[in-house]
Amino acid sequence: MTEEQHQITLIQWADALASQHPELALLYHVPNGGYRARRTAGRMKAAGLRRGCPDLCLPVARHGFH
Repeated sequence: MTEEQHQITLIQWADALASQHPELALLYHVPNGGYRARRTAGRMKAAGLRRGCPDLCLPVARHGFH
């Protein structure tokens, strides 16, 4: 499986279990990778896009920490 396929499967799993675990509804994808035209890539970088950022984010605190 490709990384994209793994992520799709994970999001489908999270969506299926969100009724039991509502925090899973907060899981989202950050579109960091992929081909971009130079102009688009420049605008995204100016807006804060950074290399090495995780592709998925689950903003749920545990034990008082995110």
